[in-house]
Order: sequence, then C-alpha cells, then structure tokens
Amino acid sequence: SDQIKGIEFLAAIAQKTRVPVVLHGASRLPVSLLKQAILSGVSKINVHTDLLDALKKSLLQGMKQDAASDPLVWLAWASKDIQVLVEERIRLFAAPD
Repeated sequence: SDQIKGIEFLAAIAQKTRVPVVLHGASRLPVSLLKQAILSGVSKINVHTDLLDALKKSLLQGMKQDAASDPLVWLAWASKDIQVLVEERIRLFAAPD
C-alpha cells in the first residue's frame, strides 16, 4: 500500500541522515502506522490536529451538558481530555512495540 511505501521511504531517509526525521500531519493515522514510523527511524511526530479535535469535542460536549455554565469550566474539562490524549501518545511514542 502507499502507506507502507511511505514508511519504507522514511526508513531509507532515516538511515542516510543524522538529521531527525519528522512526520508532519500524523493526526488521524492509525496507531499501527505510527508504531511502524517510529520503529523505522522517525524521531518526531506531529499530531496537532488530534489535539484540536479533542479540544473541539470537549467544548461541544460541555456546551451540550450545560449551556449556561461558565465556559472556563468547559476549558478545564477540555484540558483534562487533551491531557489524556497526550499521555496516550507519550506512551505510544516511548514504547512503540
């Protein structure tokens, strides 16, 4: 598949350079592909869109639950949801296999 070819290409680059290989736009990629990228030499993975999606989901959920509530409370909930996502990604990126 094209994704596997892309991982093979990243691995070839990582083997030929001392410059860290960065995977931009990795949000919404399957965990299995992220693991392969890490094991192939990718040293930084950008998942900004995943974080924005978590923020949006949390804020929308907060508005549905209590439209009269203080939006700062929604941000507190969102920060917790984002923290959970970041912790998951840290665990994945630290030990991909």
